Amino acid sequence: MASTDSWIPAPLPYNEDERLRVLKSYCVLDSKPEPGFDHLTQLAAELFRVPIVLISLIDEHRQFFKSAIGITFRESPRDTSFCAYSILGNEPLVVLDAQNNECFRTNPFVTDEPHIRFYAGAPLMGRDGMMLGGFSIIDRKPRSEFSERERECLKQFAALTVLTMEHRLYPERLSRINDEIVRANERFKLATQATTEGIWDWDCVRDSLYLSGRVRSIVGEEAVDAHVSIEDWMRRIHPADRPRVNTLADMRATSELSFYNEYRVSHEDGRWRWIANRGVAVRNSAGEPVRLVGAMVDITERKTVDVLTGLSTRTYLLEHLERLMDAGTHVEDNFAVYVVNLDSFKLLNSGLGRAAGDSALREVGLRLSKLASVHPDSIAARLSADEFAIVLGGKQDEQEALRVAEELSMLLGSSIALDDKRISLSVSIGLATCAHPCESAADLLQCAEIALGEAKLQGGGTWFLFAETMRHGMLRQIELSSALQKAISNEELEVYYQPKLHLPSRKVIGFEALVRWHHPRFGMISAEEFIGIAEQFDLIVELGTLVLTRAIEQLAQWREHGLVDDDVSMAVNLSALQLEDRRLGRMLRDLTEKYRVPPRCISLEVTEGILIGDTERANALLEELKNTGVLLDLDDFGTGYSSLSYLQRFPFDGLKVDRSFVMNMLESREKAALVRSIIALAHALHLNVIAEGIETAEQLELLREMGCEYGQGYLFSKPLPASGMQTFLSTAVASQLH
Repeated sequence: MASTDSWIPAPLPYNEDERLRVLKSYCVLDSKPEPGFDHLTQLAAELFRVPIVLISLIDEHRQFFKSAIGITFRESPRDTSFCAYSILGNEPLVVLDAQNNECFRTNPFVTDEPHIRFYAGAPLMGRDGMMLGGFSIIDRKPRSEFSERERECLKQFAALTVLTMEHRLYPERLSRINDEIVRANERFKLATQATTEGIWDWDCVRDSLYLSGRVRSIVGEEAVDAHVSIEDWMRRIHPADRPRVNTLADMRATSELSFYNEYRVSHEDGRWRWIANRGVAVRNSAGEPVRLVGAMVDITERKTVDVLTGLSTRTYLLEHLERLMDAGTHVEDNFAVYVVNLDSFKLLNSGLGRAAGDSALREVGLRLSKLASVHPDSIAARLSADEFAIVLGGKQDEQEALRVAEELSMLLGSSIALDDKRISLSVSIGLATCAHPCESAADLLQCAEIALGEAKLQGGGTWFLFAETMRHGMLRQIELSSALQKAISNEELEVYYQPKLHLPSRKVIGFEALVRWHHPRFGMISAEEFIGIAEQFDLIVELGTLVLTRAIEQLAQWREHGLVDDDVSMAVNLSALQLEDRRLGRMLRDLTEKYRVPPRCISLEVTEGILIGDTERANALLEELKNTGVLLDLDDFGTGYSSLSYLQRFPFDGLKVDRSFVMNMLESREKAALVRSIIALAHALHLNVIAEGIETAEQLELLREMGCEYGQGYLFSKPLPASGMQTFLSTAVASQLH
């Protein structure tokens, strides 16, 4: 054989150890020739018209030929094997001319006997998808093509080879199975006694249901095996759950072999226990089920206890409410249901990490649990990731219920220690009392959730008592959320633009982009309403991306048409969730590069509410945005929180004086002095000042006198669509020329 110095062997498969284990389980290595395999190689030689056909199995250091035509040796080194390459993929390896192939032309079997020119090998795929070797056809002449049909045929030969390998093991396996059955029967009784699952067997023909002792202990009966009728068991099932239970009629209506369901059964102590029931159907030759057999396990704790907080689950809360509603209607039995949502929990979770978020949830759960422990007939539950509920019993009329809601807000809003930080939570609360007529516990809980939706829609941090009119509002929210998602996807929302002016010269120096939505049924939807819906239904990032893209594209068009100067800017409002989106910086770079707009001409407006909580993280995120070259403005300055500290701490370029200050500054010297102080403070910190809501000439004149450089408002222009703003700009340009 020629030298192998220049030949590069195939790399090992990533699952080599597992592959070798499966290969050896077939017990075919070093076995004698067998007619079944030889028949396949002979047939392939005739069909493909080749002199050499191999069934090779790749061991650690060699390839063993289970059957071979055209060669006399039974094995060869793995390092020189073509087949070692073929087991690296699922499809056949085809080499039309090995002498002209960069990978194979130095292979010893190409340069020396048997002088391979053409090679095609399909991998032998065994159990668990492991590649055992290959079914290979070889010619000493090159070929110009190997058709798709020939590839499929070669794959069929490989599949038949593996099938033959499987069949040769059947006698040995059958013997093993018989031995295992004997041992299994001996272990069965011990297993059923030790397992937490109960065994059942329903003879559908005789209508006899066998229940193991474990099944009977789950429902509080004596732990001994018994036979009962199926009707006896069905009577134990909670009426609301019976439709979910697989009956004989259900199994006859399908051809399914297995099933799984969860339902409640009555315990001897009068309470309900949750069970998970899985089973299989044994069918006769006609497909009719003759037996259903399976196992069931008590899952009451999993269904009723939240793992993270130790509170009750929604399932158990509803059961508790059902008991309270069925107990009576005396005044002293009154109770209220509160549903609590943690405002901006997603920001906390992404900002401080999942572990910190879990700690906050556990602390909220602990506070709710303590509150429930001092009220009669009370229970606290976790409904979803950041949503909780508490049922408080005992003389809960509406006025008292509202007072408790305020206390609950203060209790949950007090600061929480997370490692070396202390954070304050804001919560929204919806409540409903048993005085409201409801048909079921689920209806009553839904009333509280609808009231919560109203609180969230108002911006969070508040509480609402359910009123029937809210139901229509919730339905409207749901309808609008679906329509809004479609409107965002189809880009049906419109962006309006309000100009910002240099007050001394009244020259346009920028714009604020404001999104508008005209619903085909409800008409013009206020931005306050649909932005709240976007935040509540996780659409705000998509909405913000749409507005940002449209605004930058529009500014580029106005620059190209000469309607604005090169230093005119475009401002876009930034939501809290957008600030947390790590893709925002890259998106800003991509958009400004795509539309050839300098980043310094883009301004992001941030409200003070975004900055509360983890100020260090907020500052880091704002610094990341600053690194893209865009400007940052603090919006609605002076409306709340620690505004001065934010100006000193965060990298802002300007601030916007809220319209409420501008509108009221003519009413008194004190209000005018407040605006004057804000402007002076901004100048001292080298920040630009933009006054919002300028509507009268008197307001404009006073702002000029105070030294405010920039402003926007209806005095100059209301927000206009792109076409209207283009007319406004054209008029402004024309007036400047004259």
